[in-house]
Amino acid sequence: ITYNGWTVNAFAGVPLRGKWISRRVSGVSLMMTMGNDDDDLQQSQLQKPTMEPGDTVICKRNVPTMGIYENKAYELQSIYAQAFQESTQKMEQIPLTNLEADSIPPGYDRYITLYNPSYHKTGQPVIVTPEEVGLVSVRSELVTSMWLAIPGFFWVFVAANFYNIYH
Repeated sequence: ITYNGWTVNAFAGVPLRGKWISRRVSGVSLMMTMGNDDDDLQQSQLQKPTMEPGDTVICKRNVPTMGIYENKAYELQSIYAQAFQESTQKMEQIPLTNLEADSIPPGYDRYITLYNPSYHKTGQPVIVTPEEVGLVSVRSELVTSMWLAIPGFFWVFVAANFYNIYH
């Protein structure tokens, strides 16, 4: 769609769910995003230090019997502390706002529910402990990837310079 000299493209299924607009000025293509309500939620996931329900997380360990596979992304659906209460003979669950919550009473264990439609065909999330699956945030994965990519960019630069000098 073109409006007032700007080309507007809406990409369905892109994590930011925003609309990219571009304009060509003096041979230079300018691009910016026009946001919607979901943009702030998705962009803030890279900036916040904690993992909360609704975030996308990555598992670093295989638990194939539960549909958890190494280096795959899952939706973190809930976080809670759970313990068996002797007095009532029932399991008690306390919902937590984030994974790093330190206010877990003694005797309680932290549990999370993870879901990925590709691996959980029944539509039900799996319940695991964060330690069991080696949970990491998307932010920490991206930071790790950047530190691995920087030396690679250096060697590409060196190779390109050698090619330009000796070819």
